[in-house]
Amino acid sequence: MDKKENAAILFRAVDKLPENQKIAFILSKVEGLSYQEISEIMQTSISAIESLLHRAKNNLKKILEG
Repeated sequence: MDKKENAAILFRAVDKLPENQKIAFILSKVEGLSYQEISEIMQTSISAIESLLHRAKNNLKKILEG
């Protein structure tokens, strides 16, 4: 597969995430924001952002393996 196909597969998987996980993941991995910046945007704690990103990564792994 080429990079475009891989990116398309990844973004379809990201789109299946729960909304708050999707937002945190995109802000972190696509936009390159820090946990502090994401916590301010989402108006939640840094530990909540860490948890959201951890769950997002686990969910993406399950989606992509399936």
